[in-house]
Amino acid sequence: MEPARLRLKKLYNTEQIYNLARQQGVIIALAYDNWFVKAGFGGLPPQWVEVGKWSISNNVITGGNTVILYAVDPSAYGELAKNFMLFAKELPVNVKRSINLSEVNVSSQPDENQQTDSNRP
Repeated sequence: MEPARLRLKKLYNTEQIYNLARQQGVIIALAYDNWFVKAGFGGLPPQWVEVGKWSISNNVITGGNTVILYAVDPSAYGELAKNFMLFAKELPVNVKRSINLSEVNVSSQPDENQQTDSNRP
């Protein structure tokens, strides 16, 4: 209810999103990040670490074509990334996934920060 109260008072913004998540002990978030920009909230907190994305082409049902998984608590990134990859086989074949590898320090990984793989393991 607090986000709704803050929105009514026109006080809902990136800082409030960050503070509310911390107060509630939020560890992960799934969000259509464009909602937070288009609605004038200033976007999601920069402290949140993007883990990965799921995208659907020609989407007509969900809130947007791409939903992003964030580690609200950056220390949760490793476990979330592992589970994100494991869950990929459960997704419908038309869902494209991409994982943010910028937080991974593995010498065998490519130099790019993003790896996109629409094929299932």
